[in-house]
Amino acid sequence: MKKTITLVSIIVVLIVACIGGYYYYHSNAGFSPWMPRTEFNDWVFKQIKGGNLYVSAVEGRLAKGDKQWRARIVPVPRDMALDWHWYFDMSEKFYNDRVSEMTMKDKYDQIWTQSFLDKNGAKNYQAVFRKIALKQSKR
Repeated sequence: MKKTITLVSIIVVLIVACIGGYYYYHSNAGFSPWMPRTEFNDWVFKQIKGGNLYVSAVEGRLAKGDKQWRARIVPVPRDMALDWHWYFDMSEKFYNDRVSEMTMKDKYDQIWTQSFLDKNGAKNYQAVFRKIALKQSKR
């Protein structure tokens, strides 16, 4: 009986570890490494320089007292014209103003948002907005 309980416990631990690993992998898939502000900003602009890629997500965090960011860069779909804006390191007021302006006034979709608390306890926001139009086919 004791061996059965031990075997079941080991199986449960392995299943939980596999599920946790699966979710960890998928939550990090496609993101750049974590970087400080200047390095992150330079890296993103180098990645999107040709116009065939865009920022689909930006995340921030506080690590050892320093703010860091990472981004997911993806190809622009071939059949779509894409206008997008990405923001990071925003205060709550600036974030709320951007959401109001981009979604209500300019009719963009907010496709990503994330926030974290900085070392002073203030929320720090990241967001991505995009507007999609189908490309006109050539006749």
